[in-house]
Amino acid sequence: MAGPDEAGIALPWVRGVAFKEKRTDYVFPGERHPGLELCYVDRGAVHAHVSGGRGPAVDLLAEAGTLLAWLPGEFHSLYAAPGPAPNIVTVHALGPLPEGIAALSKRAFTLEGDERALLKRLIDEHTRGGTATAALQSALLVALLVPVIRRARSKRAAGPGPGVADNVLRFQHLLVDEARAEIERRLGARRDVSVPDLARALAVSPSHLAHTFRAASGTSVMAYARARRTTLAQELLRDSALSIGDIAARCGFESLHAFSRAFKKATGYAPRDYARSVRPNER
Repeated sequence: MAGPDEAGIALPWVRGVAFKEKRTDYVFPGERHPGLELCYVDRGAVHAHVSGGRGPAVDLLAEAGTLLAWLPGEFHSLYAAPGPAPNIVTVHALGPLPEGIAALSKRAFTLEGDERALLKRLIDEHTRGGTATAALQSALLVALLVPVIRRARSKRAAGPGPGVADNVLRFQHLLVDEARAEIERRLGARRDVSVPDLARALAVSPSHLAHTFRAASGTSVMAYARARRTTLAQELLRDSALSIGDIAARCGFESLHAFSRAFKKATGYAPRDYARSVRPNER
């Protein structure tokens, strides 16, 4: 479907505009569109994973006031960051896009005051409805995108902006923090810990979780989980009256033999010898 062309210049057609209030556990598994989608975070914050199109996949942290743009064919998934439940404005557009739109790919931008005002007008016009507003919606969309594109191109010419790098780094550390918290929950509930299960709970791919965890923490997910399991076992051996078998089960080991072997490999002590060294009544 062709977009409005009342001024003799091909403009995108605004297919849909929506304001969505999400929950703190919001997860969007992902999709791709034939047209352009804008995602503006009005409240809270979201993590975004973007792949496809030009360049490698990226992860972004979009806080309140941030605009993300999914270009035609790019795959994107989202989930809420810790904190207030996010509110999100989405805009879908088909047809001709402004020159230089590729500069918005896989990047996050903080909208300035006049740009936020244009977005609000676009929402109001779409809410009003009617064919008479179609051309105005398209013009407002272009008026919003052009200054953001100019800003993006100028920053790209000088190299990646520090804000983008900071966002990616913050995303990595937040993902690692959330993975660690999920590991603690699973150990506390005596549940199995595996990279696929953790990735599913955190709404990311197993390979992405494994790569990000190692890059940000210097160790693998499973090495960290084993270390935490050993630390928990040490605490229970020192501070509780549980038997060795109960502690093995409490820490998620499949058998007493597996517990003894893993504990000795990590600490140099057999569990019973360690218990004797730290429990006053067993010395």
